[in-house]
Order: sequence, then structure tokens, then C-alpha cells
Amino acid sequence: MEIKIYKIWDTERKLFFKGGWFNGDSRYGKQGKTWNQLNHVKSCLKGHTENGHWDNTLHKYVREYKNNIPDSWEVIEFSSVTGERRFKAKDLYPPTNE
Repeated sequence: MEIKIYKIWDTERKLFFKGGWFNGDSRYGKQGKTWNQLNHVKSCLKGHTENGHWDNTLHKYVREYKNNIPDSWEVIEFSSVTGERRFKAKDLYPPTNE
């Protein structure tokens, strides 16, 4: 049976992300957070995206997509069968036409 775990690595800080939606220096460490499913990692990444905002000038909700996931983040998949694979974290949430 294949076992996979996932971590978010910051290539600039050379540390792992500890999870959450705040991206301050205190959120990084040598161990970081470990997820056992890719969709759980994507849920964390979703917190670093925006689908719109309230515009006080227009007095309405403006739909727009902003991918605020840092360019320096990689998602590392560790597999007991295939070894290590790396993905650009930002690529897991590309802009959509919603």
C-alpha cells in the first residue's frame, strides 16, 4: 500500500510552512506541518487566494481572482513508492473563468 504525505516548502526561507492563512515569519520552521491528503494541502492554499472583494465606491461585490500564494512555495509529495515529487504551490490554484 502506498503512503503519501505532503509539506509546503518555502524556497526562499529554506523552511517548511506550519499551516494556516497567515504568512508571517513565525509560521515557518524546520518541521512545519504535514498533511496526509493533497486536498487538505489545497484547502490551506485556498486561504491564500481571493475570489473578490466589496468595493465601497461601487457599493457592490466585485468578483476577481487573486492568487496570493507566494511564488517561493513548493508542495512536496513524499511517497513510499515513487519517492519525492515537487509542485509549484501557485500552480495548484491557477486563475479560472468562474
